[in-house]
Amino acid sequence: MTKFREQQRFPLWAELILVVPFLGIGLGMLQPDARQDTLWAAFAGLAAAIGLLYLLLFRMTTEVDEQEIRVHFGYIPSYRWRLPIDQIVKAMAVEYDPIREYGGWGIRVLPVPFGRVSALNARGRLGVLLTLSNGRTMLIGSQRPDLLLQAITKRSD
Repeated sequence: MTKFREQQRFPLWAELILVVPFLGIGLGMLQPDARQDTLWAAFAGLAAAIGLLYLLLFRMTTEVDEQEIRVHFGYIPSYRWRLPIDQIVKAMAVEYDPIREYGGWGIRVLPVPFGRVSALNARGRLGVLLTLSNGRTMLIGSQRPDLLLQAITKRSD
């Protein structure tokens, strides 16, 4: 049984970076002579790739049940991460700086010298920082970190 489920979209500005060029290219393709031009064909391919990227990455879903935490990205899930609850040594709700601490939003994996090793986040500055039994850390971004933390730490009777 799922104890916690959250879907997050990336911020509007990030979506616009992808969608506006996609729409512009699509509208350009409606020009009568544009469909024969190889440059427009290349742009159409780029527009299709951008649209696919949007479907594959621009939503983050986090679920917690009794056994594990699951995070996946995309309207069509393209990246999946799972962690058994029993591998968590410590969990705490945190506020963090996504750019300075993790290099931005999304699927973030940084080398050990940067301190925190990994993050999965879509927006905002809130999340739950997990310390794992192997010593690594994982930050899961959430707009409801207290509820996520409660779902991770509370055991059913």
